[in-house]
Amino acid sequence: WSIVSPGVYLKPYPACSASHAAAEATTQLLIEQNLDPEDILKIEVDAPKIVIDSLIYTDPVQVPQGQFSLPFILACVIFDRNFEVSRISAEALGDPAIKRLMPKITLRHDPELTQKSQTGKIGPECARVCLTTNQGKLFEIFNSEAIGAPNKPMTNQQIDSKFLDLAAFAGYASTAKSLLTRVRQIDTLESCRDLWVN
Repeated sequence: WSIVSPGVYLKPYPACSASHAAAEATTQLLIEQNLDPEDILKIEVDAPKIVIDSLIYTDPVQVPQGQFSLPFILACVIFDRNFEVSRISAEALGDPAIKRLMPKITLRHDPELTQKSQTGKIGPECARVCLTTNQGKLFEIFNSEAIGAPNKPMTNQQIDSKFLDLAAFAGYASTAKSLLTRVRQIDTLESCRDLWVN
């Protein structure tokens, strides 16, 4: 059964999975080097063709386009150290601080990464992130596969946090914790209907 092998892919970010390796790598660099938005001169991301073909928007004007725009996603990551569901909004797309950062972020096709990913040597949506600071320092990191992939799963704590965030975003903050508890204990329920008991 494919649900067992290779397993289920759970996305930590509410965006196209092709952006996740780059978002995760960028977050790691920002935290490790203690960088703020004003420190960033440019970020160049090298990726295989499938990533290029998936992330087609450089200047999104509609909310769904932002979820397929690496400049928008990474600009949010630079500010938030994450890409959260709260950024899926017209307000975020129009945020002047986010829009100022987006031109500093470039996505480039790397044929070698395409070849290696197609032969299974690296993840299909991998990314190499090269970050240059305004002080001229260069930091580089390669991420073969993002957290959430079957061989790099999210922790239960990360999954629970995502569930609670999405439930709150959808207007169910008051009942989210009790529902999550029932989901985690689903094997003890007499009926699936018991999941929805208030």
